[in-house]
Amino acid sequence: MAPLEVQPVSFSIGDVLKGVARRLWLVLICLLLAVGIAFAIVTFVKPKFQAQSRIILDNTATPYERALNTADSRLEPISERFVASQIAVIDASDLGGETLKRLQLVGKGEFEPLLKPMGKLSQLLVSWGFKDDPRKMTPEARAAKVLAENLTVYNIPLSNVIAIEYDAADGKTAAMVANTLAELYVLTTRDGASGSTERARDWLKLQIDDLRSKVSQSEAAVEKYRSENGLLKGQTVTLGAQEISELNTQITLAEAARVEAQAKADEISNMLASRGSVDTASEVLNSAIIQRLREQQLTVTRRISELSATYLPNHPRMVAANRELADVAKQIRREALKIVDSLQGQAEVAAARADSLRKSLEGMKTREGQQNQLDVKLKELEREAVAARTLLENMLARYADASARQDLTLQPGFARIVQTASAPANHYFPKKGPTFLLISLAGLGLGLGLAFLLEIMSQAARLNAASVQNYNAANSGPRARQVHVVQNTEPLPQPPSLDLPGVKASPSFEMNAAPKAQAAQVVQLPMPHLISALPACLGISETTRRLKETAESRGEIESIGKIAAAMGDLRLQSGITSFCVTSIGGSHDTSFATVAIARLLASAQIKTVIVDAVPLRPSCSDLMSLPQTAGLSELVAGATDVAKITQRDPASNVKLISFGMKGDNDSRNAVGQRMPSILNALSSIFEIVLVNVGEASPLTMLSIAGSQSAIILAPQSRLRDAAAAGATLAAKGVKPSLYVSLEAAAGAKLAS
Repeated sequence: MAPLEVQPVSFSIGDVLKGVARRLWLVLICLLLAVGIAFAIVTFVKPKFQAQSRIILDNTATPYERALNTADSRLEPISERFVASQIAVIDASDLGGETLKRLQLVGKGEFEPLLKPMGKLSQLLVSWGFKDDPRKMTPEARAAKVLAENLTVYNIPLSNVIAIEYDAADGKTAAMVANTLAELYVLTTRDGASGSTERARDWLKLQIDDLRSKVSQSEAAVEKYRSENGLLKGQTVTLGAQEISELNTQITLAEAARVEAQAKADEISNMLASRGSVDTASEVLNSAIIQRLREQQLTVTRRISELSATYLPNHPRMVAANRELADVAKQIRREALKIVDSLQGQAEVAAARADSLRKSLEGMKTREGQQNQLDVKLKELEREAVAARTLLENMLARYADASARQDLTLQPGFARIVQTASAPANHYFPKKGPTFLLISLAGLGLGLGLAFLLEIMSQAARLNAASVQNYNAANSGPRARQVHVVQNTEPLPQPPSLDLPGVKASPSFEMNAAPKAQAAQVVQLPMPHLISALPACLGISETTRRLKETAESRGEIESIGKIAAAMGDLRLQSGITSFCVTSIGGSHDTSFATVAIARLLASAQIKTVIVDAVPLRPSCSDLMSLPQTAGLSELVAGATDVAKITQRDPASNVKLISFGMKGDNDSRNAVGQRMPSILNALSSIFEIVLVNVGEASPLTMLSIAGSQSAIILAPQSRLRDAAAAGATLAAKGVKPSLYVSLEAAAGAKLAS
């Protein structure tokens, strides 16, 4: 049969569509209501006209309009945050109130709601606080509220353009409000700049008045200090420095005059000593006396020449002429010596003057050094005065610039109107055709949605009822039974205690002897706790058929449900997550039970994995119609990993890890040695781990190693062996054990 688990009740999309068709009346009602609403809207709603004006945010200032030597921050790129801020400014109540005043709309037409009496519905909404009472508001506040409700300000995407839309009962009013609001906003941008300029101008005026007094005081302090300390200035430098410069010049000139006069005197003396004449001396030749003596000498010489032509040298006239020539020469020499004395006197005078000037220079230097020290303080005062004057001049220039920009019309703004609103000829709401179409489609969609939702809820209710019924059927019936067997007087081993929530422990099994003669030998011995019973299968082929086909009897489904419920209780109460499934002397295949239990657990949303620890056929892979692949034997050999050997059951969410392709004893021993670590790893991933260990054999203990609990399948005739197996498993740490009785005939019911 199909998976031995409670089959969920499901429904198809066809069932849902049929249910929706049965509720066609609901769809029609919603559609008719939508058509009525659309008709009411287009009939009773007053038409609205919409006008739009647009403003672009941009820097409109030119270099000639900006303040001198200042940078304009509006030259930076305009950010989205700035645009959003300006939208908030336009949408503010101040601009709206100014617009209403300029257009004189307060108390007129649609801007005065109280021109029409309030209806009963409006009064009810006001009384319950859902609406503001317009009677308690001023006319300006009522008009501002109407303006705010009909005004829409938004940014055109990917631009710095702001759109101003206004809805009104007539197109002319809509256009006037949109245009006036745009104009007022542009003026406010200039007004803001004008206010800043006015504040700057007032501040500059105060600073200039203060700086003027400071400059006057600083300059007066400089001049006073200069006069008190004799730091008077010449044309370019102070008087002391100018005097030192002039003294240096005079000393230089005196030294030059001395050197020149001494040189000339030495030259004349050398010529007189060497040649006895001063014919070539420039100073001698420049003397007027020497020049007259030279003329007289030339005259005497010429007369001697004339007399020599007539007289002999001893002639008295010749002697007198020669004597006269010698006297002239002596006079020239005496005049030359006088010139030498004069030059030497000039040299001495120049030297004395130079010495006197040097002494004056030294005194002047000492006095100038003292004045330089005083000049340091003077320079400090001059710097303060210059700084104050420079600051005053800058302030005066900025004040003049601010005064020139005082006029509002001269202020640059950062917004300008790029589109003025015009009065629309046609109203934009409501449009009859689109309104009817959209509201009708909305009503149709609402009707279909309600019908679909109601059908889904109905189907879900039926599904829930069916699931509850299946669950009650799976968990109904006795949890314990009395089994009567004939036992020897030898006591049976005490099985481990099994304490399950909601499951009554079965009483001790009674040992009844068949012959009455042996009644004295019948004793009551403790027998294994029985949690369920399964019909015995007839063979391998019958086991596979019963799992793949649908069973007519609910006996097996109920039994598997009891086993799964007991496992779930152990997991929740004791934290047990790994179970091994084995059988003793029964014809019921453990692979069948393992797959059936796992599928039922998976249907309850419990993550379950099957570890097939036996290579015998039919394996769990055969029952799930999965191909034979690598498994535990290849995993322990290191030839593969867990992810590659894990398979999924096509009929459920159960995961399967098969034994593998190798089925010899060596492989089984290797798998048994690694089984505890494998189960620990799987328990950290899955909620339930089922290990199929098959029929009890000498190799069973290897496969059971690492499991926390065991499910033992045994017929009534082998209950003693099942009890002994439970005691052995308990000694190995596998407890508690769950015992399942195998009926002798398929489909037999549990004894009460």
